[in-house]
Amino acid sequence: QIDGIDMKVQNSMTLAAGTRTLYIIAGVGVPIELELKTGWNMVSVPVILADNSVGSVFPSPPVAGIYAWDASTQAYYAPTKVEPEEGYWVAVTSDTSITVTGTPVTQWTSDMFAGWNMIGSVYGTNVDFSNPDDNPDNSVVGYVYWWNPFTKSYEYTTTIEPGKGYWAAAIRACTLTLS
Repeated sequence: QIDGIDMKVQNSMTLAAGTRTLYIIAGVGVPIELELKTGWNMVSVPVILADNSVGSVFPSPPVAGIYAWDASTQAYYAPTKVEPEEGYWVAVTSDTSITVTGTPVTQWTSDMFAGWNMIGSVYGTNVDFSNPDDNPDNSVVGYVYWWNPFTKSYEYTTTIEPGKGYWAAAIRACTLTLS
């Protein structure tokens, strides 16, 4: 038992303090398959991985590059770890499928900054984003953009799908919960 939670009944728990999140996991993982098209893809990995290093999740080749967005500095950076609530740009040299296995993340809460934020998805279900679960309320606009690697263009949507990354706009600093 951890903090009164029977880990035999509940296979994971999340503890958050400020912008840091600690995931405690027990049990068997589930797979998520990412279908990547040649060129750039905007993805997320909505599972907690035993090894979440970039090289383990996105091996080279076929992955030629991976970038994340730091909304606080409004700049791209090369991540060293892959986190469930984040979105990523992943470039591949040929069409490929990457399958990773981990504990499903069905909800996350993350700090958002005023402006554009690159966010991830949750495992197993589409999420209606037309009325985001943000605090304070009405801080995040009720739509997102994702990169369609087939048409090589952004598409507007109010639905967040597992495995995709998205641009979400916040009008002020806030927290966003996706579930």
